[in-house]
Amino acid sequence: MPASTAKRAEVARRRKRAIDLYLSGLTWQQVADALGYSSRQAAHKDVARVLQQMTQEMLTSAAEMRDRDLLALSQMQAAFWPLAMAGDDKAARVVIKIMERKARLNGADAARTIKHVMTTELDERIEGLLERMRQHAAAAAPPGR
Repeated sequence: MPASTAKRAEVARRRKRAIDLYLSGLTWQQVADALGYSSRQAAHKDVARVLQQMTQEMLTSAAEMRDRDLLALSQMQAAFWPLAMAGDDKAARVVIKIMERKARLNGADAARTIKHVMTTELDERIEGLLERMRQHAAAAAPPGR
């Protein structure tokens, strides 16, 4: 049988208090003692459970918001598409902007960003190694060379 509304509210208050106490610097044992948990592990597990639930709810909300945005963008793209295909430059720019935004929302352009960052970092490391090799070669070269 599911917990009553009053019991769920009591559990929610206890969990919130446990989070507040832990964030204020108390140990899990101190949180357990203050709130009547059977052990520090029980207090930690209870808080971990609620944080996991909150994270899942937040991810679900974010996914729903992304899906709504993608639907709205698709509707706008459909409205401007015939004009763009007929040669309307402004409509074509709008369609391209919409497509770029949809790619960002879907993460389709993330790989390009990562590649750029990795390439830049690799270039810097290679240049650093080449400079160290030049310095070593200069130091090892016989005088007058």
